[in-house]
This record gives sequence, structure tokens and C-alpha cells, in this order.
Amino acid sequence: MKCPFCGAEVGSETKCPYCDSVMPVEMKKEIDEINKQRCARCGSSNIVFQRENQGMVRGKNSYRNLNTTIGVCRDCGYTWYPSDGSAKKSNNLVWWILGWIFIFPIPLTILMVRKKDMKLPIRIAIIAIGWIVYYIIFVASG
Repeated sequence: MKCPFCGAEVGSETKCPYCDSVMPVEMKKEIDEINKQRCARCGSSNIVFQRENQGMVRGKNSYRNLNTTIGVCRDCGYTWYPSDGSAKKSNNLVWWILGWIFIFPIPLTILMVRKKDMKLPIRIAIIAIGWIVYYIIFVASG
């Protein structure tokens, strides 16, 4: 693990031996989650995680490096961003597309249930209209 402040390799230390900065809690949690993962493509446990520099952010009196962790499978060469769950999203994408094509009220219902910034009666009305339209299409086609 690299120090997010100076870029030095600190391993699993809680404090950087070079700049004496304390490692962020989020970084420790990320490393713990990453160590439990396997390759999303082939399922191998022969994986390596690397920190990739994304740039710098300027503060009042200092600069801070922005880093992202990237997983690399040594067996098949697959790379992914483990912190954002992109491997899961790519597997679910097929189901979302098929759902929208064949049974569009199901993904519509899922999205409306997850959408918390819209009032509940409006969400229920949208879900009901979606199911009614689907039922009308189903009856008219049969």
C-alpha cells in the first residue's frame, strides 16, 4: 500500500514512516475488501492490486495525490477497478437490457423503488402506469 500523501510504499502500516501521516480509514477498508476478491473473468486468486495515480488536487497550502486501486489478474490479464464494482455491473448489464426489451415494467419498478428523491405517490403511479401499459400490450398481442 502506498501513502496517499507522499507516495512512499508503507505496506500495511497505519502511519507513513517517511512523512508521518496517518493512513486514511477508507484506504484500510479498501485494502481489506480487495484482499477478499478474485478475478471477475476467470475466478483466479492469482491477482495483484496496484495503485494508479489519477492526478493531484491543490489544497490551501499543499498538494494531494489522487490514487485509484486497479486489480490485475496474473492468469488471464483482466484488469478492473475493484472499489466501484464494475465487474458486477457488466454481468448485470445483460439482464437489465433483456428486462427492458421483454418485460419493461420489472426494471422500471426496480428503478422507482430505488429512487428516494421522488415522492412515493408519484413513484407508485409511474409503476402502475408501466404495468398497465405492459398488460395492454400483452392482451393486444394475444
